[in-house]
This record gives sequence, structure tokens and C-alpha cells, in this order.
Amino acid sequence: MTNILIPVKSLAQAKQRLSGVLSDEARAGLVLAMLKDMLSTLGSWNDGDVWIVSADTKVIATAHDFGARVIREEHSSGYNEAVSTGFRELDPKEPVLVLPGDLPRLTFEDLGNLLSSFSLEKKEVRIIPDQKRIGTNALFLSSPGLIEPAFGADSFSKHKAAAKTVEADTSIYELANLAHDIDSPDDLFDFASLNTAGETSKYLGRVGFCREGFTEQNGKVA
Repeated sequence: MTNILIPVKSLAQAKQRLSGVLSDEARAGLVLAMLKDMLSTLGSWNDGDVWIVSADTKVIATAHDFGARVIREEHSSGYNEAVSTGFRELDPKEPVLVLPGDLPRLTFEDLGNLLSSFSLEKKEVRIIPDQKRIGTNALFLSSPGLIEPAFGADSFSKHKAAAKTVEADTSIYELANLAHDIDSPDDLFDFASLNTAGETSKYLGRVGFCREGFTEQNGKVA
């Protein structure tokens, strides 16, 4: 059994780096659309539970709509604290996969590749870096809390160092769909140009966002 943990910030705080191209309302809608795509993919996961960690009522309602379990924060106090809160609630004997909520390209095949052939008899860390190999876009631990979460600046190197400190077997997985999160305007432009199916693409279409359309406009998508 492998639990999947998805921490999601309060929508009011979400995706601040996109504030130059999306309004507050549009950023909140984007976060929910990406979460819906991920939960739709994870709906077929039957080897553990899918958990959402959040203090946001709309995020929690979306989790319930998709049958995910919820770990409710009293208030949003940072991404790594949310991960640690989740770890404390999970079975310490079961492995966990931490996924950010901005991976709408996630596929069930990605999960199969990432979570195959591990042993509960040894310490193991699997890290999926972002496309620049600076951040961490997914983190598998053979037990919750095996290492302290260090998401944020230089998290890829920090997680590798932490795994070495606890003498865990460490693997780096290069998975394209997980390497491409949506964190910056360029990420959003790149995703919009793919014309993929799913809630995220539908949402961007509804708010009128596309690379060509935004280039012609001079302002934010409302």
C-alpha cells in the first residue's frame, strides 16, 4: 500500500508567480482545475489512499467530490509544514508519495513507473526533479518522515542530501509529465499550447487564455 499525499495551499495564496498574467480569481480557478485533473487520474489508484492536506474549504470540497481523504489544516502555514502534517496522520509503516497539486499532465502510467518494485525492508527515497533539476516535483519515501520535506528553493539537492544522511537508497526518476509543473507564466504558456484534454485546458479556454491570445492582449486574464 502506498499513500499519495497532495498538499494544496489556500486558494487566496496560490500561484503568486502567475499574478502578472492571471487575476486572483483566475489563479484560484486554475488551482482547482489542476487538482481535478490529478484526482481524476488518481481515481483509479487502488493500492493506497489519496490524501489532500489543506485549510481551504473549496479545495476540501473538491477532494470530497473525487473521493479523496482529507487532512484539514487549522490554517495554511506553508507547504513543508503541510507535508509534515500529512506525514503525522499517515500509517508510519506504509510508504508515501508526495505530489504537488500543479501536475495536470500526470498519468496513471507515470504512477506505475514511479511506484514499481520497491521493498518495505529498506529505506528508500525516489525523487522526481523539475525540468531544470532544481526543484522536486514528486517525492517517494518508504515511510513518512524518513526525511524532512524541503520543498522550495533547491529542493532537489536538499532532498538528495537528506536521503544520504539517513543512508537511504536513492533513485532519481526523469518523468516528463511530472517534470512539467505550472509555476511560472512560461509554464502556463507551454501547457496552453499543448491543447490537451482535461479540466485545466477547459478552464484556460473558458477564461480565454492561450499563448497567442495573451500575446495580443496587454493585461491579465480576468
